[in-house]
Amino acid sequence: MEISRSTYIYCLCACLNSCNLGYDIGIGTQAGRLIQDDLGLTRVQRELFVGSIDFWA
Repeated sequence: MEISRSTYIYCLCACLNSCNLGYDIGIGTQAGRLIQDDLGLTRVQRELFVGSIDFWA
């Protein structure tokens, strides 16, 4: 079975998306404390913020 060029492009996009999601989660988790302090969020609200990153990805 021959793999088409578009299949390689789709795989590349999926890999880049995974890398970006990992970066976003790492930054969101570390920035969560700063955001919590600045906006006066509770711990639960901060966890919802960090958890929502997965939902939108």
